[in-house]
Amino acid sequence: MNVDDAHESSSRRFDHKMSPPCASFSTLPIELATTIFTLACTDGGETGCSLSLVSKGFRYVCKNSGADLTTAVVRGELRLEKFLAMLRRRRIRARRVRSLFMFFSAPDDSEERGDFRYNKDFASLMKSILKSISPFHLEILTISSRSEEPEPVSSVLPVSFPYLREHTIREPLSPRSFTRSKPAANVQRLFIQHYHHLPDDLGDELTRLFPNLTHLRVDVPPLKTKTPMLFLASFTRIASWRPLTPTPLDNTSSTSRTFSIALEERLSRSR
Repeated sequence: MNVDDAHESSSRRFDHKMSPPCASFSTLPIELATTIFTLACTDGGETGCSLSLVSKGFRYVCKNSGADLTTAVVRGELRLEKFLAMLRRRRIRARRVRSLFMFFSAPDDSEERGDFRYNKDFASLMKSILKSISPFHLEILTISSRSEEPEPVSSVLPVSFPYLREHTIREPLSPRSFTRSKPAANVQRLFIQHYHHLPDDLGDELTRLFPNLTHLRVDVPPLKTKTPMLFLASFTRIASWRPLTPTPLDNTSSTSRTFSIALEERLSRSR
């Protein structure tokens, strides 16, 4: 070996020692990987499912952190059952769902199922899922059914979630749905898309269950003309209120009327 070759070989060894090591997922702290996965898994579950299939390392992070369940959109009875089974196979720390959207009906669902089976199955299935997820991480919840029957009694919120901020429910609600509901002190936005019958003391019930509510939206079925006035009289507690008759969203094809009530005025009056 001549002098030039020896010098070139020595230079390569020196450069190799001084060059930074190649980064790989295996060297990434699991806390950082969890944060990255959590930020990525906000599309309802597709990204989370894909991440679990990339490698054993990715799957380990998902199964032990719950990052792949950050946002979950589950449609149809079969998917709801599979979602529950998956939750039960994980430790509670890996069930950290922040946004959960549950819909009983799916586009490919069979129409042959009767309401009786629906009522019995969905009420139990929905409650089991809510009891299975971590109660300290859920912030946004949507529960949507397709039944028009008020039995079995549906609860506005059957499980307590202390950090829940937004709640949307489409269920055959009745007055007992409110009395059986768990309070949620941090809920600020409530959207009731469907109900069978609302309690006469609706304002008191909402104040008891959601004391920090700032936005309320209710889809009022046709012919229930007294309900909007009941809302405004009972919940806003304005002494000199006048009955309001809001205009339907669509006078020709609308099946419900939507009323939105901003509650900042009520809160400011109560201070």
